[in-house]
Amino acid sequence: MIRKSLTFRAADDVEIFVDQWFPEDKIKAAVNIIHGMAETAARYERFAGALTENGYAVYAADQRGHGRTVRDPQLVGKTGTAALNKMLTDIHRLSGIIREENPEVPLFLFGHSMGSFLAQGYIARWGGGLQGAILSGAAGPADFLTLIGQLVARLEMLRKGEKGESRLLYNLSFGSFNKQF
Repeated sequence: MIRKSLTFRAADDVEIFVDQWFPEDKIKAAVNIIHGMAETAARYERFAGALTENGYAVYAADQRGHGRTVRDPQLVGKTGTAALNKMLTDIHRLSGIIREENPEVPLFLFGHSMGSFLAQGYIARWGGGLQGAILSGAAGPADFLTLIGQLVARLEMLRKGEKGESRLLYNLSFGSFNKQF
């Protein structure tokens, strides 16, 4: 496996960091991995190893608010306003780079958790250019707890402001997320 990295500038001048893994031999397809919340691209290195062993080129960007794309440690997890649209545009830009570097191979998306929701948004806008997508950890229809969570998030945003930090939301979202590890 050959490991590289690249960066590109988003339209709003945010520098996006991308991990790349390539097979030793001919590339048969490319995969754009979209990581989940509270993750980074580096988490997918072992998965990328399995893909490259089977002939896939793999690209994974650190999304806004994650990994090396965050310059200030105080901003980890903060994605700014219109983050969803900006992340989708970043993913589309990276897909364009992947196509430029690998013009003859099929392109697939792999999105996990938050990345699965971003992948669905990407598919709705630009899916015609993909050969397929894999959604991992995607949620089904909203249930009662999801609706309550959305209500709590809205109330916290009203209470704390758009850029305010909510310990309650952090604890509900991540408080015990990795506790067992």
